[in-house]
Amino acid sequence: MEIAVAVAALAVAAAAMVALVFVYRRIRQLRRDQEAVLGSGEPRDLIAHAHELQRRVDEFAARLDALERKLASGLADVETQLSLCLDRHGLVRYDAYNEMSGRQSASLALLDRAGNGLVLSSIVHREQARLYAKRMIGGKADVPLSPEEQQCVEEALARSWIEKDPELRAERGGGDRFRG
Repeated sequence: MEIAVAVAALAVAAAAMVALVFVYRRIRQLRRDQEAVLGSGEPRDLIAHAHELQRRVDEFAARLDALERKLASGLADVETQLSLCLDRHGLVRYDAYNEMSGRQSASLALLDRAGNGLVLSSIVHREQARLYAKRMIGGKADVPLSPEEQQCVEEALARSWIEKDPELRAERGGGDRFRG
């Protein structure tokens, strides 16, 4: 009977050793996984680590929001400045006096996005050349335009978004010259 107890004790001890090896390997694997998540520095609590990560994410989100607001503000400033640039142009060359002079006269429209700007016309004749400037406000001239000047204004406006915006067309009289 003593032998049976000893064999049973040995079997229990062997089973305990196998369980101990299994638990040891599992703990080593958990430690490696924990080190991958927490790093190899000072031992920390997993919950404290999660709170620290959340704090960092919140801080990063706040900084990102601030940068987004700053970028939006800067973009608005750039758009305002761009709307004031004379970025629409149209050029028409023609023979003003119906001579065979090689279309030396020209009209040039320089407009911003709102149709503000100017039209320059250089009328060339054999013995003289004249330069005319006409102001444009909202796509309309302060004095009547010649057909060539009107054509170069239409070319300039065709390069913009003005003719595609029904509200702007209505504000400016909605004439046929602004068709898209």
